[in-house]
Amino acid sequence: MRHPLLLKYLSYRWVAYGLLLVSMVARLHTPAPRKNSSLPPDPAKVLASGQGQQLPCLEQTIDLLPLIHHFADSILSLRLPYSHQQATDCSGTFLRLNAFLSRHCPTAVLPVLGQVRSTRDLVRYYHDRGQLVLIGQPLDSDSLIQPGTVMFYTQSNRGGKLAITADNMTSLVSHVGIVYAVERDSITGRVLNYELFHSRNPRYGIDITGHHRRQPYGSQAAYPYGNGRQQWMAAAPLAIPEGV
Repeated sequence: MRHPLLLKYLSYRWVAYGLLLVSMVARLHTPAPRKNSSLPPDPAKVLASGQGQQLPCLEQTIDLLPLIHHFADSILSLRLPYSHQQATDCSGTFLRLNAFLSRHCPTAVLPVLGQVRSTRDLVRYYHDRGQLVLIGQPLDSDSLIQPGTVMFYTQSNRGGKLAITADNMTSLVSHVGIVYAVERDSITGRVLNYELFHSRNPRYGIDITGHHRRQPYGSQAAYPYGNGRQQWMAAAPLAIPEGV
């Protein structure tokens, strides 16, 4: 006959073995941790792949370019004067476009009037959502220049003098527009020039301009892919990905 203390020891030992077995089985059946899916998509990859030309809308996507072209051509025909009060300056015209797009897809995540107003607001809006690409070397960044890309530019004659960073971007930014069309080299695929839909200034107002060349050639394009004497400093997809 076994001693009561021995029986008690054996019972504890079997309990310990049982708990160990349960924990081992649990580890075998525990799914591998998922990768962090909350990170926003890389805006540089979104732009370079052409995904920035699509507007996510519920369970489908809408081709942005016909809508951008329709709005740009329509508002250009109105010959509206340049006005900050009437939101026909550069940022106001951009936000008018977004309001037009929102009517086609109310669920689209776009910066709109009342939420933002100035180019500084806009560059901060895209940066805070992880969707802004700061441009270090314009000539090496032309894959981002696609129809529908949001383009930001520095103040005149401020470009090229210092690196664009998150700390100085709001003090440097002065202009915003959206790429209307792109001209590429048929052999290399490099962007040679692009057309920009934007509100230029009080003299010219809303316009579609085509002096945004790879090779600078004077006052109309003093910097590669720039806008006149304004350096190209940042780019962003127009629509913010869902969940960001």
